[in-house]
Amino acid sequence: MSQNPHNVLTADRPSARQRFQLLARKFEIFDALIFVYIAAFVREYLWLIHENLLAWILTVVVSLAFSAIYLTTKKTTTEKTPPVFWFVVGLPLLFVFSLRVAYPDLSFDVLNYHIFHSERALRGLLHIPGDFAPAYFPFFNNPVSDMITGMFRHLLGYRSGTIVNYLALLWTGAILFKFFRQDIRNPRLRAFAVLLVLFSEQLLSEINNYMVDLLALPLLLQATWLALRDDAEGAARTNHLVGISLLLGASIALKLTNLVFAFPIGLILLGRLALRKPRDPSRTLGTLLAMAVALLLPVIPYTLYLYMTTGSPVFPLYNKLFQSPYWVNENVFDGRWGPIGIVETLLWPFKILFTHERLTELNVYSGRMSFGLCAALLLLLFVRQRRAKTIGFITVVGALLWSLGTGYIRYGLFLEVLGGVCLIVVGAHLWRLLSNPIVRRALAALFVVALLAQAILAAFYTFRVEWGGRSTGPEHQREYRVELLQLFRDRSLKRYLKPDQLNLFDDVGVWVESSYKTSAITGMLRPDVPYINMFADAFTSTPAAMQRFREALKTVAGRKMVSITFQDDLEMAIARLKQRGFAVTRSTPLQFPYYSFQRRLALVVLEVVPDPAGQLQGIFNAEVSIQRGVTTLSAGQRASVLVKVRNASGGVWLARDSPDGTHQVTLGNKWLDESGRILINDDGRTPLPQDLAPGGELELELQIRAPATPGKYLLMLDLVQEHVAWFFEKGSTPAQLTVIVER
Repeated sequence: MSQNPHNVLTADRPSARQRFQLLARKFEIFDALIFVYIAAFVREYLWLIHENLLAWILTVVVSLAFSAIYLTTKKTTTEKTPPVFWFVVGLPLLFVFSLRVAYPDLSFDVLNYHIFHSERALRGLLHIPGDFAPAYFPFFNNPVSDMITGMFRHLLGYRSGTIVNYLALLWTGAILFKFFRQDIRNPRLRAFAVLLVLFSEQLLSEINNYMVDLLALPLLLQATWLALRDDAEGAARTNHLVGISLLLGASIALKLTNLVFAFPIGLILLGRLALRKPRDPSRTLGTLLAMAVALLLPVIPYTLYLYMTTGSPVFPLYNKLFQSPYWVNENVFDGRWGPIGIVETLLWPFKILFTHERLTELNVYSGRMSFGLCAALLLLLFVRQRRAKTIGFITVVGALLWSLGTGYIRYGLFLEVLGGVCLIVVGAHLWRLLSNPIVRRALAALFVVALLAQAILAAFYTFRVEWGGRSTGPEHQREYRVELLQLFRDRSLKRYLKPDQLNLFDDVGVWVESSYKTSAITGMLRPDVPYINMFADAFTSTPAAMQRFREALKTVAGRKMVSITFQDDLEMAIARLKQRGFAVTRSTPLQFPYYSFQRRLALVVLEVVPDPAGQLQGIFNAEVSIQRGVTTLSAGQRASVLVKVRNASGGVWLARDSPDGTHQVTLGNKWLDESGRILINDDGRTPLPQDLAPGGELELELQIRAPATPGKYLLMLDLVQEHVAWFFEKGSTPAQLTVIVER
């Protein structure tokens, strides 16, 4: 009897129940964390949907679909993470996590911008109408990492939400457990090796706060582990390479500085692709294109947003290359950290063993990276096994690029992990290489003791210092037990405020940032209110940036302006406000209960208004008008313009430098492109014929020279106090004229 073909096909097709069981067998606990990561990236793509609820419904649906695709294509795990891992690795890390989790995180960067970015990005675009540089945006810090921590914070509360970093570190440990499978067969010893690798003070210092540096570690490590495997063929190999590229792209999006580690891993992938046999140029090109798309996919939304906002995809970095009109034409460099000079750069991973003042604010270092790099050099130079050499290559190149880039330890956490990996791999290789049991045991004991000593020192540092300055539970047991009662009850900051305290913020129309570490509070209380930064002068250092600042002020004109500052920063905050032409009309001291009824922040709430009289203080206020201009010039042609200037300030403009060190005021010009970017920073200069008192006027003739390249330009005319500042940098309005330059 012949069978019905339809019945045969139906019999071969797995049922829905069988498909679900297959997915369940593939599912691991950290796949739930992967869903959160995917949701954060998807939500960035849906920023343009203004209805937040609709955007999140779509985010969940799309993220579930991508998670299902991931589980479907994922290989069935032959060895899931065993219970010994959770006891040997999970419990000690949980203990470290619990040391400070009851105290709300007060880390500088968290209060300064992480929380604010999270609250804004979870609701849509970071910038809303009326904003100016809210919590340092635009900046290269992609908020996708803050969105991940923010989701945990909203689900579990402010204290418990920090568990995301514990889970990220535990996920890294689970990958390490697979990583060491061919190095250490005994599961107990392997789990202990994983614990030693993770016991670095640089890693543990972020296990229970909202810093975001740990989030990319499992992705980078998974990409490294997959790059070491080369057992796929055909289409499977293409999928393998594309998957690694996606992990690297996500790591870069989570933290741009991870580019220094993605680069050597990417070189490994390109080498494998180039050596693939049989060689098929069209297939190789297709694979390369797919890898590029996968690499860029997680990075595109924010870099495109930055480019549309500022003209630079990595604003304000490398502005000599991208030349955004909203930042000075120089590359950002933080001189507080990292090596100085070529020699120190090459030796930096070793020099930090002896001096680490320029390594981190915490000023502690147990030596993991330095010892690990020594092991990496041994693997690269003396071990023939390709896997070992590849690990050594990634570590050495990553360390060199890290030193060249920043040399700042928080941006080198993956090197802390790789250093531990290299030490374990070297020890395992020597164990296999040596046949004498006494020598093997001595060598094993040496490696274990060295790693154990480093881990003990790391534990000591972890107990002693922390990014937010929080104490540990054992130090204040009674207070800590009271704070523990707030776990899972601290989803809303407003819950901790009394009605009269809430009244201070109910009708706020504009947040004004006048000092450090307050955007977390304003972002929690009213993230939907425009936010104007009057603190970071770098964001108003060009004519285009200052113009954007003035436009923001016009947008929010007439609204109630409120600024929050710490009492210790009050004097600085008032000076900043006065410098921008604003006055404080009301000052209210406030012991602010930041997610705690016991521990309070000493703040001052300031009501702020524009102060025309305040703008008269100092000398940087001018009225500039063009009496005789030019509209068309030949390239390089010299010409003159007649300008009337009026001293609208409260100080005298000096025609010559005075003996007391006060510098003269002159008339000058800059050439800008149509976007406001400075093309020629200094052109002509005309000194004042005599000192100009407040209210005085003068007509000055200024000699200018047209740019050498034909085009449409803006001629900006402004006063400048020599060796101090241009007037526009202090808020004064320059005069501008459109000039066509012909051949």
